[in-house]
Amino acid sequence: MEKITTPIVGETLVAQWGYEASYPEFYKVIKVAGEYVTLQELKRIYMGPGSFYDARIMSTNGEASEEKPFRRKFKQNGDSFYVKINSYKYAYTWNGKPCVEYNHH
Repeated sequence: MEKITTPIVGETLVAQWGYEASYPEFYKVIKVAGEYVTLQELKRIYMGPGSFYDARIMSTNGEASEEKPFRRKFKQNGDSFYVKINSYKYAYTWNGKPCVEYNHH
């Protein structure tokens, strides 16, 4: 299998972040220029309750959110890459499976 170390236009990324919590956010790669990508945040959709207290299963249908697209630098990471969204949030290639969202507070 070929290693993909750069983003591809049209691909979906996911960032799961939180301290004692998990909040998945989805992004579509809409442009790649050198070491930079332009991302569009995608709407999240509720898929049902999770298997433990206060957990929800979340995914995306690929529809753009109301947020404006933004540009970030991507970094190669061995066989893959990541995009630093901000100081606490990093996005990686999404495997297409729904993600668990939870908050224990």
